[in-house]
Amino acid sequence: MAVKSRKSNKVLLGIRLLMPIFAVSFLVWQITSMQARNVDDALLESSATVTTTHIEEYIEFKPATDTLGAGLLFYPGALVDPVAYVPMARAIAEAGFVVRIIKVPYRMDRFPWQREAVKERTDAAVAERNWVLGGHSRGARMALAYTVENEAKLSGLLLIGSSHPREVSHANLAFPVLKIYGSRDGLASPEEVEQYKHNLPAHTIWHRVEGGNHAQFAWYGSQLGDDSATISREAQHQATVNVIVEFLNAIP
Repeated sequence: MAVKSRKSNKVLLGIRLLMPIFAVSFLVWQITSMQARNVDDALLESSATVTTTHIEEYIEFKPATDTLGAGLLFYPGALVDPVAYVPMARAIAEAGFVVRIIKVPYRMDRFPWQREAVKERTDAAVAERNWVLGGHSRGARMALAYTVENEAKLSGLLLIGSSHPREVSHANLAFPVLKIYGSRDGLASPEEVEQYKHNLPAHTIWHRVEGGNHAQFAWYGSQLGDDSATISREAQHQATVNVIVEFLNAIP
């Protein structure tokens, strides 16, 4: 019995020693997978039609001919490289709308100081002009959280690849709301989107991207728990951009 006990203790010790290694390896894989991929560097350069600004707090795309309508203020998903949203932002700017991607410190809003930094960057932006506030995945949840106390400062809400709001009802929001989701999203499934539909206002515009998954709403690697898309990233990107531009065009 003593021999078996010693063997069991060694196994448990081995597991305890390996767990931190597995945890660190998983985190490294996650961060690597969330890096922007296949984003043309030229999209971050200014041109005759769009002026780009890339600083510590945000990435902004400003069209030479501004519609003077509401711009799009956007939060990335958790751990996702903000550059992964550059193709979407640039395309929307080419259509005449200012887009600013807010950078989240260390790409997470886990701690109060991170949330405060995002709030300060958002407050500074909304003081400049009218914005639709949007986000992808965790970024959509962040957008909802900001909206709770700041609805009067915003012109609309955009939620992409998210099952939120789940715990809190936002059914009384008076401004325009657009929710975009993929039929193959493994992290915010169509079933979950439907389940919590009542937490958004009746006038919400719902757009389902057939064949689209979670990760292809931006330009980064695969994501644990996601389903495989049955359309290309380019097709999902274009479908998403088209409906966002249509939505922004309709903002008063």
